[in-house]
Amino acid sequence: LPGWADFERVSEIWRRRLLWLSTGTLFTLFSGAFVSTTGGANTGCGVDGLYDSWPLCHGELLPSIHDWVLQSQIIHRWMVVAVEVALLMASWAIWKEFGSDSVLCKWIWGTTALYMVNLGIGALYILSWDLSDGFSEHLSLTHLLLASLSFIALATTWVGVATVQHREG
Repeated sequence: LPGWADFERVSEIWRRRLLWLSTGTLFTLFSGAFVSTTGGANTGCGVDGLYDSWPLCHGELLPSIHDWVLQSQIIHRWMVVAVEVALLMASWAIWKEFGSDSVLCKWIWGTTALYMVNLGIGALYILSWDLSDGFSEHLSLTHLLLASLSFIALATTWVGVATVQHREG
């Protein structure tokens, strides 16, 4: 295998963690797709600009949810924050356990950085709203693409680690 795909053997605990991180990333991808394709959901937190619409929702950190469909944007945001925190914690733990030269460490840190950049693009998408033009749709497509890449990178990491364990018995 090429060096970038030659994962080291890890414990069953790390395999499960990688599976959970991949699953969480997939759920945020699907929840984001739901928000972007459901009429009115992408304006569920308002379009009043920085702080009122992002990172807050109508100026509140935890608004009450009355309509799960139209307010799915706030649910998506909290899921994204939870996954980002989990990725940051996993990145730190992998770095402490395996060191920065580890292939696994590089994949996890790379995915965490990609996910964080995508979080910023999601914020830019919300803040791009304009009365005459609506949302910047190229940001929406970029946001979807990076979310997909984040999931693919984590799933590839999980498959790589699982393959090493299967191969070595």
